[in-house]
Amino acid sequence: MNASGLIIDISAWQGIVTADRFRCMEEAGVVGVICGTLALSDGQWPFPQQILAAREAGLEVGAYVYLYHNRPWREQVQAGIMACDVAAINYLALDFEDNSGFGLPPFAVREQVQEAVE
Repeated sequence: MNASGLIIDISAWQGIVTADRFRCMEEAGVVGVICGTLALSDGQWPFPQQILAAREAGLEVGAYVYLYHNRPWREQVQAGIMACDVAAINYLALDFEDNSGFGLPPFAVREQVQEAVE
């Protein structure tokens, strides 16, 4: 992502986001968006639509995968990479918000991430 300015993240929880809504964000100073690659438990997966609408609005786009500590990281990263391939995105961030079970020192997190992306 080559954007310089505000970059926001959205996920499946925001649902369908129209290009007009992204244009409003751009008018407020947003230059890019990273979209979550995971679907909701009910199967809704607005990621492709969000990417298309953000591009239509002229925003830089990227993606992220929310990593759950209790699921194999490699599988989660691979799913994120596949979503990026589908959407022709070259930027995938890893999101470590759920710290309830991590409890890992930084070197151990680094090792798990390296293993997941190899």
